[in-house]
Amino acid sequence: MRMCRFDFAIPAVTDRDELGEMARSLEVSRASEIERRGFAARQDAEQMAQRERVTTIDRLIAEFRATVTAVIATVSENVSRMETTARTLSGIANEADNQARRLERVRDRLIQRARGCRRHRGT
Repeated sequence: MRMCRFDFAIPAVTDRDELGEMARSLEVSRASEIERRGFAARQDAEQMAQRERVTTIDRLIAEFRATVTAVIATVSENVSRMETTARTLSGIANEADNQARRLERVRDRLIQRARGCRRHRGT
């Protein structure tokens, strides 16, 4: 659609004859069109601003999701490593406990033998 210019003065608006009447009618139409175009331009600007806001919000949401996903992945990795470390430490603790029990049994046997030797020697 071809855009018409409306930035001109309409002559004979103040005339009191048929030309003046037609000029005033044309002036009302011109003013209405100027107003309509201004409204359309504001509406277009508002729609563009709304699209930009939506785009910005969508981008922020995507960035937030990516950040949260990365944090969750890192936490999951750390939890997995901590579980592995806990199992390893538990195994080490169990082994240390078993060794301590074996040493305790060996100590008890040595004490018993030492007592037996004392009895044989008479002390």
